Amino acid sequence: MLSRLAKKGSTGSTTGMRRTFITITLYLFMACMGHGASELKPKSSNATFGRLADHLMDGYNKGVRPVQNWNQATNVTIHITIFAILGVDEKNQALTTYIWCAQSWIDEFLTWDLMKFENVTKISIPTQWVWVPDITIVECLSMQKSDEISYVHVYDDGRVVINEPVHIVTACKLNIYYFPFDVQNCSLTFTSWGDPVNDINVHFWKNEHVMEALPFYYDTDGEWDLVKVIHSHREFVVMDDKRFSQARFFIVMKRRTMFYTVNVILPSIFLMILDIVGFYLPPESGERVSFKITLLLGYSVFLSYASDQLPATGTPLIGVYFIICMLMMVISIMESILMVRIVHNQNLHPAVSKWLKKLVFGKMSLLVCLKDWVHRVAPREDSSEQTESITEKLAFSDKDDIDDDYKQLPMARLLELLLSIQNEVVSIQKHLKKQDNDSIIMEWLQIGYIVDKFLFRVYLVVMLVYAAVLATIWAQWYWQRTLLHPNFYN
Repeated sequence: MLSRLAKKGSTGSTTGMRRTFITITLYLFMACMGHGASELKPKSSNATFGRLADHLMDGYNKGVRPVQNWNQATNVTIHITIFAILGVDEKNQALTTYIWCAQSWIDEFLTWDLMKFENVTKISIPTQWVWVPDITIVECLSMQKSDEISYVHVYDDGRVVINEPVHIVTACKLNIYYFPFDVQNCSLTFTSWGDPVNDINVHFWKNEHVMEALPFYYDTDGEWDLVKVIHSHREFVVMDDKRFSQARFFIVMKRRTMFYTVNVILPSIFLMILDIVGFYLPPESGERVSFKITLLLGYSVFLSYASDQLPATGTPLIGVYFIICMLMMVISIMESILMVRIVHNQNLHPAVSKWLKKLVFGKMSLLVCLKDWVHRVAPREDSSEQTESITEKLAFSDKDDIDDDYKQLPMARLLELLLSIQNEVVSIQKHLKKQDNDSIIMEWLQIGYIVDKFLFRVYLVVMLVYAAVLATIWAQWYWQRTLLHPNFYN
């Protein structure tokens, strides 16, 4: 009995020990696994950010200006980066740009101790949680934000920074007189219409007077090149004697001229050169008129294309140049038609008046260096004067000798002789009239040649003077661009 009880007791104790051992082993295994998992899992700062956000928002009122002393102004600094000039609308006087706008200010209620929050220096919190200044762009016509910026960056010293990309259309006064060699200056004015300078003072992010446009920030193959961005600060007074501050950014840009030079300016120059060469065709040739009319038609077609490239408003200098070129072509066609009229209507030529001879042969021939040529081909004496001279010579002949000769001849022979003399006189008269007509035609031809040379030189002078004016204006534009940005070509 005792042995059976002893055996049973030893079996129970063995089973209990096993259970205890298994339990201890499981606890040790779970403890090791927990310790290993805690070593492998990285520490997260979400809890710190959460505590910091709760700390900042505890009792925070975003509806009031964040200053301890209400007499102290909030300084808002602004910086823009221009990524692209998307378009310039000359007709509506508008500029479309894509910019990155950054604003920064001090919020005295959003500060914390770094030691209490594990040295966290910056936190991002929703924009609708904090106070944001009411900064607007004065020239803004329409604005489209690419992405809704829902967070702002807050630093431990209370500085709040918000960055937002903006697709904006602004009003800009464009001067297209120098088109296509024009430089435009458009402004972006940032100000607060609701708070005067005593409450919100707008400043610039950087202290440099000029912020250069680096290719990294501005990279586009559009029609415009960004030269530089200049900023200025000023204060202005409104009707109720309140002073407001504004920060203005001046965007200086120039038009890329290669397209207009190749497609607008050079074709016009080539057509004008052909019109000048047309003056070397013989003035009495009808091919000159047809050639110049063809050029005028071609120039008209060219202007219909060029008008699509010119601005819809204003009068650029190049438009005046096109009008003058067409006017000179019309004048040259009228001169060629006049020459054809002089040469081919010979029977309708009146005698050249003395004042016209004096003007053309005396003065105009000197201007075109044809004075010697006029003297070499001077017209003969008038036929009427020659006829009177012959009559006077016959009248003053020796009448006695003639009477003696006539008495010796029979009557039939005398009549035959008189008839022969009459025929000779008529023949001489016709010959002299023909010479007179040829002389008139020659005079008109001389006048036509001299006038043709004179108009050709006037044509050249006008075109050269106008080309010099355009070159001067272009040089002025080049000087202006170089003065604005002297390192532009480096």
